[in-house]
Amino acid sequence: NLSVSASQFTENYAELSGGAIYSEIDLEISNGSTFTYNEGEDDGGAVYGTDNIEISGYSSFVGNIADNYGGAVYSQDNAAVENASFTGNEASTEQGGAIYVEDDLSLIGSDLSNNSAQDEGGAAYVKDNADVSSTSFSGNISHDEGGALYVQEDLTIRDGSSFSRNYSGSNEDGGAVYVELGD
Repeated sequence: NLSVSASQFTENYAELSGGAIYSEIDLEISNGSTFTYNEGEDDGGAVYGTDNIEISGYSSFVGNIADNYGGAVYSQDNAAVENASFTGNEASTEQGGAIYVEDDLSLIGSDLSNNSAQDEGGAAYVKDNADVSSTSFSGNISHDEGGALYVQEDLTIRDGSSFSRNYSGSNEDGGAVYVELGD
């Protein structure tokens, strides 16, 4: 696996995906690592992973941009995020302002604020299941459904999670949360 600990990635750029990191193996990001103002012209403004991604230890993602999916992080597999922050990230034409996950997402003790997506999921877009615990979503914007969170399958929200001042576009549904009818 690829392990990133107590490291900084600032103003990196990829013409395709993963402005700072593109990984085809399990990826662990921890111990206050920071990803600031990175850009991926396709998916994953800061990080793109084809396998599982784990983010923990007060790592932060600020001002990252993807033209398509996952302003900060794109995972083709599962993602687990614990005690991390995502602020001001953007998916400029598609989904998942901060996070886009093709399988399951676990969010614990994290903060997602002021992220935006042109399409669904201002902070996060999840194609399968999501479990959200002790996490706050504030000031996130989507121009379609799910101002903060868009989930295609099952969603569990628990343990004092909070949603405030999130917004979904004009004549759209789910200012904070939108859960799609599964297959």
